[in-house]
Amino acid sequence: MSIIEMAKLLMNRDQSLSVNVLLINPPYSVAPLTAYVASLAKNIIERIRFTQLPQDQTPPKLDPKAFMTSMRDGGSKFCYPMPMKFFPAAYQIHDGLNFLIDSLPKVREAKGIMVNTFLELETHAIMSFLDTNHPLLYPVGPILNLDGVAGKTDDEDVFRWLDVQPPSSMVVVCFGSMGSFNEVQVKEMACGLERCGHRFVWSLCLPPPQEQSLHMHDDDPRVLLPNGFLKRTMGIGKVIGWAPHVALLAHEAVGVFVSYCGWNSMLESLWFGVPTATWPLYAEQQLNAFQMVVDLRLAVDLKMDNKMDMFNPHTNKVIVTAEEVDVGIRRLMEDNEIRAKVKEMSKLSRATVAKGGSSYTSVDYLVKEIKGLEAEQFDHGSDALLKDEFSLCGLPALQVSAYI
Repeated sequence: MSIIEMAKLLMNRDQSLSVNVLLINPPYSVAPLTAYVASLAKNIIERIRFTQLPQDQTPPKLDPKAFMTSMRDGGSKFCYPMPMKFFPAAYQIHDGLNFLIDSLPKVREAKGIMVNTFLELETHAIMSFLDTNHPLLYPVGPILNLDGVAGKTDDEDVFRWLDVQPPSSMVVVCFGSMGSFNEVQVKEMACGLERCGHRFVWSLCLPPPQEQSLHMHDDDPRVLLPNGFLKRTMGIGKVIGWAPHVALLAHEAVGVFVSYCGWNSMLESLWFGVPTATWPLYAEQQLNAFQMVVDLRLAVDLKMDNKMDMFNPHTNKVIVTAEEVDVGIRRLMEDNEIRAKVKEMSKLSRATVAKGGSSYTSVDYLVKEIKGLEAEQFDHGSDALLKDEFSLCGLPALQVSAYI
């Protein structure tokens, strides 16, 4: 979804640009994403158009361990195929990597790569791309959709309650639109929140029926809670269904974010200066958690090595215990060093997108590069770039957001 915000950013910087968003259909159902794209298609955004790419069908009897065989001819580029065990659990079970893997060799052919990050956050990674053997890298983030900050009308009760809480006293527990747990895990989580004694807002969704895939529902998530939990935590916590987590993070009462570590959520927590307790679930979230906890020291590890089958939460056997939840939240609430670093990074994340900031300047360079490419294509009589139009290609489970 940040692809759309990226497109808006570029078009606002140069009124002559238009954007073509290439939509890649994964070989599994992603209902929230499909609904989002459909809503965008209905509400026409000026100078943005969408192109649906055909889905590549995987041979039904292909050995899942052989998904890299098509790349072995490029031995000089890929010496050792990576074992499947190092990939996200969802891709080990479902043939969802083929469309992604096929695109990776093309990265070096790109004129440039836009990344939703900023120099002050990932200095070491960005500097490593200064080698001329790589395409030009444009860190243009943080690119965030902050429209939800003001959208509180459906949750007035929660926000009225937050308004009377002490600053930085609240714990927000939210796992996104596709994050749900089985009954055993929900009870452990509830006990951990109750033990820690801190105020909380918990966005709890029921897992999907076993015959469904990636369709969360929150009709009555309270059925999974321990007996008496809601009564014992009355006045201390609130259990809700879907949560406007951006608006929650923006509230001054929030002091800790228990997160599934999606990259957008990580950037949002830094933007609002709220430290994160990491609880990754699937996709690249384990990588994000490791980076935030070990590399950048901007978060606390709740269960960094946790990995679940997002297609069937009922079968998940790894349980994060109540003690781990309790200890992780307490540690983050009391760790003034991490809290101070996150507050400082919050200031840097806002400064970098302001005029003269590193990401602001990077966008300027990018626009100039796009304009230069258009002029070059025109000189050679090519219609590949027509009327300053370029394509953004969304690739799931990658922080790299677009190729030029």
